[in-house]
Amino acid sequence: MPIPFDASIVLVLHGDEIPFFAVDKFDSYQELMRRAQSLTIAGPVEFRMCRAAAQGHGLEPGEIHGFVKVVPMADAELVRLQEEEGYVYMQ
Repeated sequence: MPIPFDASIVLVLHGDEIPFFAVDKFDSYQELMRRAQSLTIAGPVEFRMCRAAAQGHGLEPGEIHGFVKVVPMADAELVRLQEEEGYVYMQ
């Protein structure tokens, strides 16, 4: 019998939440960032960020917390996750 929640969640960030993940905003959002990072350490959640959207917010990959994987384009990542890795899209 499968274990409930025996899966992972990938959050693909591509909107107004992006600035929260900027290293230089850590003092303002440190509790949120600590919680987000703890979810990645525990294993069930991954954060991926759209590089194009981050650049639209004036951020480069090196300015984003290291627990967030930067991907070239959010839409392409969503399609790839569904087609290649079997994820289901939820909004």
